[in-house]
Amino acid sequence: MAKALVVENEMTGPLVKEIFINHLGISEKRILNEIPLEDFGGSSTDPNSATCESFLDLEKSKRCDFGAVISPDGSRCLIVGKDGLTVCGCDSLAVIANHSRCIPFFQENRLQGVIRSVCTSAALDEVAKYSSLLCFQVLPGWNSFASAMLPAPDSTTLFGEECSAVGVSSYTKCADKDGVWTVLFWLSLMFHRQKSINEILMEHWKKFGRNVCCRLDFKKINAANLDSFMAFFRETYSLRFNKIKEATLGGVRYLDPFGLDSNHQANEVQVTIKHLFHYVLKHFVA
Repeated sequence: MAKALVVENEMTGPLVKEIFINHLGISEKRILNEIPLEDFGGSSTDPNSATCESFLDLEKSKRCDFGAVISPDGSRCLIVGKDGLTVCGCDSLAVIANHSRCIPFFQENRLQGVIRSVCTSAALDEVAKYSSLLCFQVLPGWNSFASAMLPAPDSTTLFGEECSAVGVSSYTKCADKDGVWTVLFWLSLMFHRQKSINEILMEHWKKFGRNVCCRLDFKKINAANLDSFMAFFRETYSLRFNKIKEATLGGVRYLDPFGLDSNHQANEVQVTIKHLFHYVLKHFVA
């Protein structure tokens, strides 16, 4: 199986070389940008199909069955299959939850709950429903996962969000998002199932349906203008969505299910049309 792995000139470079070259026997030619640099080689902090076009072109030209790009801080990764098929963060999280028992850690520490941000698609919810797992939603931003990441007695939890960040917490481990761990899980899953990434995804979509997630970021917008737009959206589109059967629109009041933040009014608009789509308009101020 042809593989390619990009580390984006970051701190996990030596770790990746030790694991993938010295222990797994992957050719050194397949590991790109493994030397840590102060500016990470100018790479994007958010690996996705838009920021990794050159890597996707390389994947296609080399006809790789597996590829991965790890973010500069090592927390996230983009998984790529044949012909440049990218696995979005939402699907990656759902597939990992569905196949958790294929690796020794989850065989010894049974997965009991899953957590996603409200911006992440409902793909994880479908797996949780099928597998009778506890399923929670938290606000966008990794700080919202903080209380869920603390070790709890007899509890193993998988958590993640739409930007390809996945982590695991158990009674023995206080975890953080880990791109290298995610890459290793996908390789383990492919070996366990003896199937390609493309086949695993198609199988998953046939079983659970396909939840499509699209994230649009608008940057360098004046805070006052953004507040005005949020207000305009609430007033204008509430009239339109009220005409749609089983549609809801409103602000979000968040109750932390893990107890650290008991009541938080989120500055966002949330729209749900049952069985059709769900989206969140989130206001972030840097």
